[in-house]
Amino acid sequence: MIELLAIDKNGQYTYLDLTEEVSIPYNKSIEDIEDITARKGGYTKTFNIPGSARNDRFFQSAFNVNATNFDNTLQSDCVLQYKGTDVFRGTMRLNKITNINGLINYEVYLVESLTSFTSELEQIGICDIDFSDIEHTIDYDTIVSTWEYSGGTYASYSGLTGKVLYPLAETGYDEGGTFGTFNFISTGFTSPTGNPIQTTQFKPWVNVKYMIDKIFDRAGFTYDSSFFDTQYFQSIFMLAGQSPTMGASLLEERPDNQNFFEVEQGVLPYVYDYQDLGDWKYIIFADENYDYLDKYTLSTYPAVPGQNGAKNYFTVPIGGTYQFNFDITYYATYYVSPSYIDFSIRDIDTGTVLGIYTAYPVTSQEFDLDLYFNVTLTKGQRVGLFVKENTAAFNDVAFKNGIFRLYSSPELTTTGATMNWVDNLPCSVDSVDFIRNIINYFNLVFIPTGERSFLIETYNDYLSSLSGTSYDWSQKLVLDETYTIEPLDFSLQRQLNLTFQNDESVLGKYYIDNYDNIFGSKRYISTNSLLSGKQDIEFIFNTLPTNAVNNTPDCDFVVPQLFTQQRDTNNVLQSRPLSSPPRLGFFCGMKEPVLSGSPVSWYIQSGTTEVEWDTYPVINHLSLLTYTANTQVSDLNFTSNWDFFMTHSDLIGYTPNTAWNDFYRNPIELLYSPEARLFTGYFYLTPQELQQITFNDKIYFLNAEWRLLEIQDGDITEPSIIKCKFLKVPYRIPASTPIPPDYVEQRKPVVTPTPTPPPPTSYQHILPWSFTVNCPTCDLTGSNLTFYSPDAVLALGSLVYSDSTLNSPLPAGRYLKDSGAGYIWEIVTNFSGDSELSAFCGIGGGC
Repeated sequence: MIELLAIDKNGQYTYLDLTEEVSIPYNKSIEDIEDITARKGGYTKTFNIPGSARNDRFFQSAFNVNATNFDNTLQSDCVLQYKGTDVFRGTMRLNKITNINGLINYEVYLVESLTSFTSELEQIGICDIDFSDIEHTIDYDTIVSTWEYSGGTYASYSGLTGKVLYPLAETGYDEGGTFGTFNFISTGFTSPTGNPIQTTQFKPWVNVKYMIDKIFDRAGFTYDSSFFDTQYFQSIFMLAGQSPTMGASLLEERPDNQNFFEVEQGVLPYVYDYQDLGDWKYIIFADENYDYLDKYTLSTYPAVPGQNGAKNYFTVPIGGTYQFNFDITYYATYYVSPSYIDFSIRDIDTGTVLGIYTAYPVTSQEFDLDLYFNVTLTKGQRVGLFVKENTAAFNDVAFKNGIFRLYSSPELTTTGATMNWVDNLPCSVDSVDFIRNIINYFNLVFIPTGERSFLIETYNDYLSSLSGTSYDWSQKLVLDETYTIEPLDFSLQRQLNLTFQNDESVLGKYYIDNYDNIFGSKRYISTNSLLSGKQDIEFIFNTLPTNAVNNTPDCDFVVPQLFTQQRDTNNVLQSRPLSSPPRLGFFCGMKEPVLSGSPVSWYIQSGTTEVEWDTYPVINHLSLLTYTANTQVSDLNFTSNWDFFMTHSDLIGYTPNTAWNDFYRNPIELLYSPEARLFTGYFYLTPQELQQITFNDKIYFLNAEWRLLEIQDGDITEPSIIKCKFLKVPYRIPASTPIPPDYVEQRKPVVTPTPTPPPPTSYQHILPWSFTVNCPTCDLTGSNLTFYSPDAVLALGSLVYSDSTLNSPLPAGRYLKDSGAGYIWEIVTNFSGDSELSAFCGIGGGC
């Protein structure tokens, strides 16, 4: 009824023998209401697989099982079937082997692909990714080619376009360097006789979706994500600004063939316990003498000598024949009996031995070793130097003064102006941290859909009103068992903080110093005063405040200012480059720069020529720089903050479409709703139903709609009563698509019409006035009267007031006459209670 298939080292599925009474408890969850950033995968508890001829062959192949040991770092893809239906796909891991009176049992557990994915990505740093398809020379043509991106997938463009971006930014000035200055004086970058921007003043940004695709490809996984395919996400780039220079860090002058390295161990001995040497262990090198292509990965010495956590390996940049040399001194620190050790070069991913030297004696005397390896390697292969016992003994072995060098290899040459990704990307970040931060930033779900595939969507879309399948579980609820329905208050934190790294740039530091907060961060506080505690979600990214060029007033030329300010020896404040953590920004497209209401050009150096540009490449936390309040603008900040450019320009910096509102607000408000409830109870479920249900399905029971939160110890070998947790929220939100940049709109010329002054609210008049009239001569007695009217030319019905604000009507009964006029006005009270001019005489009849 239940069958387990697993893949051996040859890539073949093997049916494993199981006992009839085997029970496999299964736990299934994707989220944790106490930690909203947690992303979980399904897993089983440990269970036993009996020894048999078939099982023994499999475990010997897949886990290197021998008489005394096995490799617990290995895993095997597997499928569990119930009545021919797949009920679980993931990986198998061997926990221990027991031998009781000759009866062998293999204790294993299964985990979904998410756990396997995480463990594999932990071994891959950002700088271990193969970026050979975006290796390039920094020059004018390369830089401006990246500005051609206008939306869509990077795969639809050639070259670097869509994968790499060189936007305009103020990055400070290298001391003693050649550079254009960001100002509007005669020597600045907007003057045809000034200093143009140099190609060495551009820092690279990498498309985030491209990075994700490279990581998945490197780890051998795939994904399906409508969110990653949106124009919104495809327009986001990440700063590769680790180099403390005003532009990209370039490769140094190198020999013609740069495919060499030399690493060393140091003079202090590093001791391997004899128990660790039963299997191949890495020889650790902690220092680099040279590595022109940055293809050797070093590691520090682990606390336990020789443990697998310290990996040293070379990533092959190009296929061909490689020759290595290995020098080292070794001896037994605790000598018991004669023994021997082997040295090899192995493929660290497959375990294949590519070259080996065997049976070198171990004694209490120091032994100097000098070995040469000649091996054929393929591009992307990862190889390392290893040691293990040849014969079992009790001698602890110390190594010192080790040097490992590649001295002959296929020729690979780069120029002195080639971009060096290793010095620009944040190499301290491993791939799993990068993926985790992207998941948390956009509040994504990460659902295994196969052995090595995932569904990735926003929580908004995954839990939308249109998602999932509806099931009626009213008859599956076991009413004889106790169930509970309770509010979520006891589990939730009152405060949620989404924040970025402390920013040392001039704008970021100013914001922190003056507002005691990091630009763009978000603090959510529940209105429920009964809650307590807080959760901090801190990202690896810096935020991206922007400003008008050189803080210039009336300037709509907006760029990031990625530099610090330091005083030189003459106490003059200078803008200096800084090493920046990664930052995220939209490429908004090309925008017309405007100064004092008029378009302005700027200049960039191309060889010996200065090239004029009337648009510039915009990188910003906003998706569009616009002059009108526009709801069609997104913001990568979690809060719509005042930004520095708003002081100097007419551009609008506020939008309701923040990352918080787009990705967090609805799920959080539903979770914190006083109507939200947590149900815990028992259901009678089959293995097929356990496999079938997803976390966005609509499950009906107890006259309400619920969604699955967790399955605890579900038996995937036969139908059983299973403990489940469900959430009930007031409603499901509709699916939505975040607003992307508008490249056509951003490029439109700026229209700056001459403003028309508003008309005055009142006009002043001075006329003679009198209380008596002697007709027909119509002579007036009295002095001039100053009064006000909303009409510039007085006419029948004109309103008249004693004040310029038009609040105090003139008293009725007075008479006014303009100089030389043949008529007299009388002030009367109209139907509305205001004072207006009426004809006393001279209009329609004589005075």
